[in-house]
Amino acid sequence: MIISCHQAKTLLTIGRAISATLVPPLTILLYGDLGAGKTSLVRGILRGCGYHGRVKSPSYTIVESYRLAHLTVHHFDFYRIQSIAELAYLGLEEYWQDQAVFCVEWPAQALRLLPPADLTCNFTITKLTRDIDIIATTTKGDKILTQLRKHHKISSNV
Repeated sequence: MIISCHQAKTLLTIGRAISATLVPPLTILLYGDLGAGKTSLVRGILRGCGYHGRVKSPSYTIVESYRLAHLTVHHFDFYRIQSIAELAYLGLEEYWQDQAVFCVEWPAQALRLLPPADLTCNFTITKLTRDIDIIATTTKGDKILTQLRKHHKISSNV
């Protein structure tokens, strides 16, 4: 499913729509250039889950965790990771034991260590839009795409 976003707020709307069907554990991989909207999508997911605080890119902290009333969201950013050896010091295994939602920016640096993806979001910046190609790779991912299509009327021309 490819969604073209003509406005920045559309990323928040998509994130909110995704949040409506989150069932932990769930892994969302986010690929795309700097400024493509990965953190904005995660912000929308968190807003949809009821979080109203600041949501920043964890590019320096590597992970930001949000413990909400009904679930936990771990937001990772592996942009600054140079090798798989660096990740050994982070204790990632402890996060994967959590029944949480894992949103992972720049996942290529850590693919061997990550739980299997339920959704993969590929962001592309064009002159007029930010396009997100959302691919479901599990039944949970399929349910999220169905939610996006049916209940929130997000079309390919948003």
